[in-house]
Amino acid sequence: MNKNNKEKKKVVKDYRYWQNHKVVFEELFWSLDAEVRQNIADNPYCKEAKSFEKKLEREVLKKLELTTV
Repeated sequence: MNKNNKEKKKVVKDYRYWQNHKVVFEELFWSLDAEVRQNIADNPYCKEAKSFEKKLEREVLKKLELTTV
């Protein structure tokens, strides 16, 4: 049982997920400023990269019509 009584939906990262991930990644990544893209490329664990990763995941799930808990 989860401590906070919330059940998280487990996302199956199958072919459909990764196809959507690729499309959304391309859209979002190239819409970033060149400096931010370079920061992410240089350090994939930087603040901008983590923020980008969260936004990417939200958008992919939205495309898959899932909700995050």
